Amino acid sequence: MRVGELVTVASSGIAEPDSLANSELVQRSYRTLDMVKVDLPSDIRLDGGLVQFRPRTIVALPLHTRLVPIGVVVLASTAPIDDRQDLLIQQLLSNFALGVVLFDIDHFKSVNDTYGHQVGDDVLKSIAQNVKDVLREGDTLMRYGGEEFLVVLPGAGDADLRTLGERMRRIVEPSVIFDSGAEVRVTISLGGISFPSTDAANLDDLIRKADAAMYNAKKTGRNRLTLVDA
Repeated sequence: MRVGELVTVASSGIAEPDSLANSELVQRSYRTLDMVKVDLPSDIRLDGGLVQFRPRTIVALPLHTRLVPIGVVVLASTAPIDDRQDLLIQQLLSNFALGVVLFDIDHFKSVNDTYGHQVGDDVLKSIAQNVKDVLREGDTLMRYGGEEFLVVLPGAGDADLRTLGERMRRIVEPSVIFDSGAEVRVTISLGGISFPSTDAANLDDLIRKADAAMYNAKKTGRNRLTLVDA
């Protein structure tokens, strides 16, 4: 998802992948966070050719973090999908690789105390834009609270997590905010975790572990990325 719009980031067997993100099926699943399943009689054909074969069932399954939608997975089958297969699909989706990075701004209180909250707000906006610029299509950045940000990286394994986390850290480190002739420089500390390579009971557990890793990065010197060990 780009800011304000859905885009198709990967597809197989889709007749018109660029138009898939704007289909009513995908949009409804994304808005409601509910699975949407359409069963088609064998003698019915879809107008517009959603897929390159004649489907019997089409399923749209939302992906979200803390009820914030981050995408939709669409599956089409030549045979009807029963309840047992529905459950299996949802279990498989829960095991898709997912990287989470939590970061906050080092010594941000001193920025507010020294330069005022307006400059602090400018720093937050600058960092958010810089980080967005180095993320992949389909990644999601959100404000998590105060000076903390949460980045959701679908499909990111351990190696991806390290590469993307370092990319975020390096883009922030040399950035400068100017205020009345003064140069305001900040750094960020990051904690990252990848699932399922690292055990986590649920998404909240994943975020808690990323938070602990971020705290560890601060304890060991700041301006660094710490990953949760498997």
